[in-house]
Amino acid sequence: MSNCRNISLRYCSTVAIMMAGLSHAAMAQQVDGARSGEGLNDIVVTANKRGAESLLDVPTAISAVSADALQRTAAQSIQDYAAALPGLAVFDAGPNQKRVKIRGVSGSSDSEPQETVGIYLDDVSITSPGGTNNENNASPDLNLFDIERIEVLKGPQGTLYGAGSMGGTIRFITKAPKLDRIEGEVQGRASITKSGDPSYSGDAVINLPIVEDTLALRVVGTYRNSGGYIDNESPDFSKKNYNDDSSWLVRGTLLYKPADTVSIALKYLHREVNVHGLNSVPRTSKLTSTYLVEPRSRSNMDLINGELTVDLGSATFSSSTSYLDRKDLGFRDLTPLGRAYMSVISGFAEPAPALGLYNKQGYHEFAQEIRLASDDKSRLKYVVGAYYSKLKKRFVQDGPWPGLSDYLDRNGTPAALDGKGAFVSPITGVNDLSFYSANVPQDLRQIALFGEVTYSFTDQLDLTLGGRYFDISQHSLFVGNSLALFVTPDAAYRKASLKEDGFNPKATVSFKPSNDLLLYATVAKGFRPGGFNQPVSTNAQCLAEFQQIGFNPNDVPGFKSDTLMSYEVGAKGDLLEKRVQFSAAAYQIDWKDIQLRNQLQCGFTIFDTASKARIKGLEGSVTARVATGLTVSLNSSFTDAKLLGASVTTGGIAGDRLVGVPKYSVSGSAEYEAPLSDALQGYVRMDASYVSTYKSFFSTQLLNGAIRNRDLGDFAIVNARIGAVSEAGGWDAQLYVNNVFNKLGDTGAQNDIFGDVVFRTRPREIGVQINKRF
Repeated sequence: MSNCRNISLRYCSTVAIMMAGLSHAAMAQQVDGARSGEGLNDIVVTANKRGAESLLDVPTAISAVSADALQRTAAQSIQDYAAALPGLAVFDAGPNQKRVKIRGVSGSSDSEPQETVGIYLDDVSITSPGGTNNENNASPDLNLFDIERIEVLKGPQGTLYGAGSMGGTIRFITKAPKLDRIEGEVQGRASITKSGDPSYSGDAVINLPIVEDTLALRVVGTYRNSGGYIDNESPDFSKKNYNDDSSWLVRGTLLYKPADTVSIALKYLHREVNVHGLNSVPRTSKLTSTYLVEPRSRSNMDLINGELTVDLGSATFSSSTSYLDRKDLGFRDLTPLGRAYMSVISGFAEPAPALGLYNKQGYHEFAQEIRLASDDKSRLKYVVGAYYSKLKKRFVQDGPWPGLSDYLDRNGTPAALDGKGAFVSPITGVNDLSFYSANVPQDLRQIALFGEVTYSFTDQLDLTLGGRYFDISQHSLFVGNSLALFVTPDAAYRKASLKEDGFNPKATVSFKPSNDLLLYATVAKGFRPGGFNQPVSTNAQCLAEFQQIGFNPNDVPGFKSDTLMSYEVGAKGDLLEKRVQFSAAAYQIDWKDIQLRNQLQCGFTIFDTASKARIKGLEGSVTARVATGLTVSLNSSFTDAKLLGASVTTGGIAGDRLVGVPKYSVSGSAEYEAPLSDALQGYVRMDASYVSTYKSFFSTQLLNGAIRNRDLGDFAIVNARIGAVSEAGGWDAQLYVNNVFNKLGDTGAQNDIFGDVVFRTRPREIGVQINKRF
């Protein structure tokens, strides 16, 4: 517990109070416990990569959500369960654009060079590689059907999970095939949204033993269509409820057990997402947007993974080999920037034609990890391993400008466009004038050696020491087309490379004074690789902004890695014969060389690392079986995340709050279950959550000479549902109402080249969900 010297005394002393009154946030415990007599069930996790462990025996801050809990709460995406997990925040910019933050580790409310939270499907990282060219790419928001559980690890996980997990890690654990029986499930869902279009989804899973006890196949298929609820009204494009989206997924696992000690799993996933419109509206509007061209996007992802597990007796050898292929194409309304540019260089009275910008990204990643983990029969326990990955990424940004040739024929060609001309768009294939066009191939190679060793001095006292050595090499090539209007010759080419290595240590002391209480203290380091900035054109509009902001962004061609040190104390356990389960933690994070985002109003984005921050936080929850059939929970977190210093290149001043981080969040639920007949159980459940105000920009970041900072959050959402379950019949059904009081909260904001907008929550949704198992 000596780490308390690194955290302010009032934070450490508060832990004792939280231990007595707060608990582990586990919706899974709420649901499973309600079905299992008076006590709450335990949850098993595999986050430490040493096999299955009780959640209450793992000396770190982990939250878990079970399959039953996901189904009972009708969760469809990360936004549906995030509020119940202390320390987890989601900056929601719409379908397939949800950016997750844990414990305030957030350098931007928009895209980051690399996400600060690692997202894993089983043992495979599916974390977005991010980017610095307005890719607006986020990690995939997976469909949650037939998921065994979700594990949320809080704080830096740089030892076992690497560079993409400096804030934490989220693991989606899929259900494994069963070798001894045929089983399946179908799920249907339909809903209506206030002032919007209907939504519907269908899911199915089948488990087929091919050779009993030796070979089995499990296949999952899902489809979802979400109706729009925002109208777009503009002279060029008008449509009611235009922000709809659809997605489908196929996932299969083939499990082969040639012997009791050997397991081989081959996994495949294909996922497609199509989005029309955006969930954003001008700040002064409720549910009406004004885009001149229709924003849209699509994303395809394929994942192949092979896992080998061999039980060697006193240890287990594991290997995971994966290949990930993802393609994204987005199209945004760029008319405001295009018209402003033409106005600057021409002064024409006639507005220029509408304009859109394509962002096309493809990336392919091969990864290999091997591990050796001991059993838990001796005082010395360990996990050691090696990791290799090679990522190849190609980003194409293209802004073909249809109708501009006719516009210039009518009005004349400004002198600033001398040397510009038509060319074939690399995305649409059309030969026309273009506002902007660039091709950016990149690659990144990672090698790492990692391990953790735990020694049990007694049955009550453990010491864990761990570390990860990493070696990262990356290369980038930027090639802009100088025929495009907004590309200047001096910003049309840049070649760069970056090589970094280092060591991330971790130390944990845990003490178990009784079988139902665990105390721990942890010190850990987190790390994120550096990267490259896009060259900024030196046209008249950008040069004017250089004068305004006081520096030339081209003087910052790249940025280095950022690191953080986390100091944490916590407790978890159960009381009253497992009728109450709790956990609590206090932490301080010292973050230096933060990769902060500065969106220039002339259309470009730069990152720099001239800042540092300190994050102090408290979090905890309690889940209690207060009476027969009645389970309640309370979850809360406090996050004080502030800059200690910044610079002109990144914006912000000492004392500014980190963006995208609410200071307070509180959630709770109550569920009552009772028999309706000998074969039928009924239940009623209510969930409520509150998110306090948070910032979308720093206080000194400007747009058109005005402060662009926005206050978001400060809203509460209440959900309710009533249902019935027949265990013997293998079915359950529920009627649900999400956003009961129809609160239109702001979950994200943009104030940049695409407009000054906020992203709205979905209005009240009323629906029904039916599941049938066989």
